[in-house]
Amino acid sequence: MTIDKIKKQSITIIVICIAIVAIATALFFVWGNSLNFKRDMTTAPGKYTEYLGQNGKYIEQFGGGKEIFPARIPATSTHSEFYFEYYEPQKANYFGYLVYECSQSEYEEEKARLKSLASTEEPTVYGIGEFRFDVAAIYATDTNVVYALLYENTHRIIYVGLSFTEYFTDIAYKNVVNSLYLPDGFDATPNNPYYKEKNNIE
Repeated sequence: MTIDKIKKQSITIIVICIAIVAIATALFFVWGNSLNFKRDMTTAPGKYTEYLGQNGKYIEQFGGGKEIFPARIPATSTHSEFYFEYYEPQKANYFGYLVYECSQSEYEEEKARLKSLASTEEPTVYGIGEFRFDVAAIYATDTNVVYALLYENTHRIIYVGLSFTEYFTDIAYKNVVNSLYLPDGFDATPNNPYYKEKNNIE
């Protein structure tokens, strides 16, 4: 074997080693970031106050829409559903919904409270369209969409809230909440039309 061939083989081995180290480093950072994401979630109605109640640990994340969520679930509530998720792969995302039915008196009291709140007039962000239930209150901005819906027949009240940045949420909210509780056309998923508009993407 000539000296030139030995040199070429040595250079090839060095290049391969450098490539392996570079790939391993890149994979380390990718896997490291994916393993270090933050998440907190619950589906227990009994934890509502702890998460989104008056002094809940996440209620402030919903900005001006925080007032829409009730301080507590009424004592007479039945058929209650609660879901909350905080997910931060790289940026923080929050999503929660609460559904319950209650006595007529508590329903009327909460209805009056919600109707007294200042609501966003004719919200259209993220394609918000018509709702299937009466809207008692709504707060909608680029970073927060929170609303409460009423169903008079069974004294049902529905609260839904999303909080995120950069014009989309990383939480798969459509897989969790009943589609009947979402407004027509609403889309806050990655690469949604509003996101593309704000980032000048065709």
